[in-house]
Amino acid sequence: MKIRFPDIKPEDCVFIVNKEKRTVVCYMVDVNHQFVDTVPYDFDEFLRDDRWSSHSKYVLNTKYCGIAKCAPDDEWDEEIGRRIAYHRMLHKFHKDFFRVASKFINTVDALLLDYLEQVNSFGERCSRNYQRQLDWISEHVKMPTEE
Repeated sequence: MKIRFPDIKPEDCVFIVNKEKRTVVCYMVDVNHQFVDTVPYDFDEFLRDDRWSSHSKYVLNTKYCGIAKCAPDDEWDEEIGRRIAYHRMLHKFHKDFFRVASKFINTVDALLLDYLEQVNSFGERCSRNYQRQLDWISEHVKMPTEE
């Protein structure tokens, strides 16, 4: 299963630059990326069940922030500060994304294992029932003998 990262560009973020403190802050608020929306469409019907989208285990945070501070002995460059703050914010987003993805994958794995156990159990019951029917037939039905 391939999970697609939402495409977050610097244009989607808000930057606050403080030249006096030599600091750049990059943040995203009201993040409306649902983790379920990043899962391939093969699982579409499976995922549209309410237990996925409404469950807090599978919801991403609503805001992410990255901060870049220029050391006193370094030369101030706003563009470099923006890039550093953006990538730090993106790192936090990806870390949260992987947290939710691992919970989701573990849940799907458990559901699939449970499903396979039910299928195996059903198959075993069918096999036992079939064997009982064969045993009953062999005990109660006399096969004609060839003469």
